[in-house]
Amino acid sequence: DETVYRLLADITLKPENCELLSPIGDHSSTPFYDIFDGQGHTIHNLILLEKNTHLSYSGLFGHLDTRGIIKNLHLKKAFTTKSSACKYQGGIASNNNGTIMNCSVSGSTLYSLEDGNIGAICSMSSGLIINCQSDNNEIHVAARANGGGIVGSAEKYVLNCYSYNNKFSTNGSGYRAGGIVGISIGSSTLYIENCYTYYNYTTSNWGS
Repeated sequence: DETVYRLLADITLKPENCELLSPIGDHSSTPFYDIFDGQGHTIHNLILLEKNTHLSYSGLFGHLDTRGIIKNLHLKKAFTTKSSACKYQGGIASNNNGTIMNCSVSGSTLYSLEDGNIGAICSMSSGLIINCQSDNNEIHVAARANGGGIVGSAEKYVLNCYSYNNKFSTNGSGYRAGGIVGISIGSSTLYIENCYTYYNYTTSNWGS
């Protein structure tokens, strides 16, 4: 049976705390397959560091198994570094094969690597994302990368989500960016239902 982990209070992280953090389920052979319930609480000031990331996958959670569920969790002022190694970066999770529900990311700054994926909620998803929101984020999309207000690349289901006042900044050519999803991938149909995107905008050359 799956174990249920519950967040009991809001958390405000300091840089020295983040130095010790690695993604939960940081390897595809050891994904997170339990249930994480944030109970509506918020994690503030999460910094995702390249040195603590395994095989290019960066997020609070690395790999989410088909049985895994992350719910009722909010991130504010999260930050990913301009990494030379982290190709797949997401706020809540990097690679979602399970369910992410009732989660949000706001006021955060997220960077992608060339040919990678970047999304406020997750980098890529072949599972279910439902009732999630992304607002007031800076999402930097590199050349030939996929960037989304909710998820960078996805198949299967993105339901009841919204993306508001996100700034997409691009660097290079061949990128794909969308308010909800950057690009549809895989052999399964992507269903985007009851979602909306509002007041998102794109600028070029994210600078130094």
